[in-house]
Amino acid sequence: KKKKMKTKRKRGKPPTSFFAKTSPWPKRRMLAGEEQGLRSLRATKTIYVPEVLACEDRQDGIEGSWLLLEYVEMGGRVNQRSLGHALAKLHRYPPVFSEGQKGRFGFVCDNTCGTAIQKNGWTEDWVEFFREKRMQYQITLASDDKLTDLWGRVLEKTNNLHSLFEDITVTPSLIHGDFWSGNYGALRGGKLVIFDPAAYYGHHEAEWGMAW
Repeated sequence: KKKKMKTKRKRGKPPTSFFAKTSPWPKRRMLAGEEQGLRSLRATKTIYVPEVLACEDRQDGIEGSWLLLEYVEMGGRVNQRSLGHALAKLHRYPPVFSEGQKGRFGFVCDNTCGTAIQKNGWTEDWVEFFREKRMQYQITLASDDKLTDLWGRVLEKTNNLHSLFEDITVTPSLIHGDFWSGNYGALRGGKLVIFDPAAYYGHHEAEWGMAW
């Protein structure tokens, strides 16, 4: 069923075109995390992010949810140099959540990278966050004996990853979290845009791990 939706804006005209994303799960399982990531990234005003108009569970008796965004006309050419500068500004933007301001790593909610749940509980130390909320969690999900054994040897040789981060101070940066060529682009006028995030506050160089 098609439903007309009215949106109120303080400035400018209401949008006439929309982009809708649907999920077979309740919004708390997937789209709520994406909604919060989009809102947080957009609030920095460092790079363009489509506006979130609504995010709700389905109300027709079928399990699922939907996320409604403004429609952006893609088609411009991405200037990689400008993209790098914009992301650097994003990563340097001061944390807006109190936990991030206190130097903690994580996010206000869990989200997903693809369809995999990404745990974002606030953590005092970057190495602990990366080890437990990223690597260990994924390895546990994989349930592969060889991978588990390799991971154990890596931890042993790196002092639980601490030796990989010696002599540096890592401060929390808001990152897109799923940054690859399918999740950024340019509008027809060349304006850069990012979307489909798995955002959290982490080491800014973790941004590039998704692409490289």
